[in-house]
Amino acid sequence: AFRGSVGDISIEGTNCNRALDGDEVVVERVQESQVVEEEDDVRLNCGEDLKTSSGRVVGILKRRPVELCGSFESSGRFRPLDRRFPRVIVEKRFKNTDTRIVVKIDGWDASSKLPRGHFVAELGKRGDKATETTCILRELGVAAGPFSAKAMGCLPSPDFNVEADALHSK
Repeated sequence: AFRGSVGDISIEGTNCNRALDGDEVVVERVQESQVVEEEDDVRLNCGEDLKTSSGRVVGILKRRPVELCGSFESSGRFRPLDRRFPRVIVEKRFKNTDTRIVVKIDGWDASSKLPRGHFVAELGKRGDKATETTCILRELGVAAGPFSAKAMGCLPSPDFNVEADALHSK
C-alpha cells in the first residue's frame, strides 16, 4: 500500500471499500485478476476510467462530508442525482418518488452494501426548474440564500435613477 496523490489507478466496485468520491484514502495496487466484479446495485467508480492500473482502497484517512440531492425510488432507497455516489439507506422515507430531497451520509457499516444517511431537507417537485436548479447549486456548494445586510448596503437606494446623459457619455 502507498499514500499520496495518484492519477493512474482505477478503483471500481467493492475495491472502493466504502470510500466515497472526495475521501482521502490509502490505496493498494492489485493485479487485473484480483479486480472484483460487482452487482449493478453497488457499482461505483471511485476513480477515473483510466484503465492503466487497478487498485483497491485499504483505508479511509479522511471522510469528506457529503450532502446529496436526489429522490427515493419505489424500492425505498434514496437515489442521488450524482451517479458517482451509491444509493443510500435512509430511515425517513417519502412515499412520493417525485420529490427532490437532500440526504447527508452518516457512515457506512462494514456489513452493509450501502451507506446510511439521514433526511436534511425537501427541495420540491422533481423536474421543476427551480427545484433542479437548487439541487445543482447545493451539490456544487454555491450559496443561494439571501444577501447579507452588508452586501445589500453596497447597492444604491431604491429610488436611484441613472440620468440619460450619464448613459450616453459611456
